[in-house]
Amino acid sequence: MKKTYLLLPILLLFSIFACQEAKEEESGLSAVIGNDTQIVNGNYTIRAVHSNKCLDVPASSKANIQVQQFDCNGSNAQLWRITKVDGRFVSIVNVNSNKALDIAGASVVDGAQVLQFDIRNGQPNQQFSIEGGGGQLAIRARHSGKVLDVVGRSTANAAKVQQFNDF
Repeated sequence: MKKTYLLLPILLLFSIFACQEAKEEESGLSAVIGNDTQIVNGNYTIRAVHSNKCLDVPASSKANIQVQQFDCNGSNAQLWRITKVDGRFVSIVNVNSNKALDIAGASVVDGAQVLQFDIRNGQPNQQFSIEGGGGQLAIRARHSGKVLDVVGRSTANAAKVQQFNDF
């Protein structure tokens, strides 16, 4: 299997790294890095570049729970299925739990928790745009316009993920 990589900054000082395994016989890349970045439907690992840790569901839980960053370990708790839902928006679903990345309570405030939560098809707080160019991208919540962020830009294991204004 070959891997293709995509660099995605979340905030100006925070980035994530996603890779999708692709079969060698597939033609082309699953993600094109450049001014016209495209993400195709598939399973990705999302990594914070500032900490080199992966977006993770604590203890591989299948409960509705806040997500965190944690040392990358290759588990399905760190594998996310990205699927186009509407125009430029995608859903991001954990492969292990089959729960969607979600902004708690559809909040629009800075610091709102980013959870894995039961899939509620069509809910804008479970839809995100992956935007930017030149490999400089952000994951932005559709309903609030805020981006994903690790609380306090922590580099520690188990640091929680929130939404925050990207200034």
